[in-house]
Amino acid sequence: MEQHVATVRVFLDVTEDVPTFYVNYAEVAHSANEFVLLGARLPTKPSATQLAEAAETGDLKLQPVFQALLPTTLIPGLIAVLSAQRAAYEARFGPIKELGDPNVL
Repeated sequence: MEQHVATVRVFLDVTEDVPTFYVNYAEVAHSANEFVLLGARLPTKPSATQLAEAAETGDLKLQPVFQALLPTTLIPGLIAVLSAQRAAYEARFGPIKELGDPNVL
């Protein structure tokens, strides 16, 4: 008996119940089996404790607001779609300013 596999497209249905996280700092790491994406919010106004620790150690410790573990097989496609989305964004709104650009706020 011959089996037929249907082609299925996956669509994400984003509802009000889906958690939303604002991050303005991200770290990426990897292990043998996955990539890890961590996101945090740099405070607009760090606390006195954070400022003192940063002045003493040169480090600002933040708690991530999310951690995403991505299988390595997703990475090539993720890079491709991020590049495509960046190109579409820049075509519509102009170039994204890079870190280190004196015009970045």
